[in-house]
Amino acid sequence: MPTAPQPNELPPQTSQAPAPTLAIHLSAGVAVPQSLPEGTQIGVSVDYEIRGELHRSSRYYLVVESSVGETRVEVTLSPTGGTIQGFCPVSVRPEHQPFHARIDEHPGGASQPVPASNRAPLKTSY
Repeated sequence: MPTAPQPNELPPQTSQAPAPTLAIHLSAGVAVPQSLPEGTQIGVSVDYEIRGELHRSSRYYLVVESSVGETRVEVTLSPTGGTIQGFCPVSVRPEHQPFHARIDEHPGGASQPVPASNRAPLKTSY
C-alpha cells in the first residue's frame, strides 16, 4: 500500500531542460490545390512572426512536409514578419496530405540545417 509523503518530504525533482526558443513562429498555414498550366500544384501560404534574432550570414528555407517527403524553398524573411506564399512542385499531389511547414536556418558554412521555427500544420480545404 503506498504511503503518503511526510510533511517534511519534498516531491522528487525532474530535471527537464527548457525548450529552446525559436526565432520564428509559424501560424495560419494553408495548402490548397491550384490548376496551373503545368498541372495541378499545391499552393502554400503561411504567416510568420519573428520572435528572435535572424542571422544575416544564414540562409532560411521554407520546408513543406508531405507524405512523399520534403520540399525546400529558400525564402527572404522580413524582420517584422509577414506571409510566405509559393507552390510545391507538380510531383506533390493533393492526396499527399497531411501537409506541415517549418523554417530551417542554414548558418553560413554549416552543412546541416537548424530548426528556426515551430512545425505548423497546413490546413486543407478540399
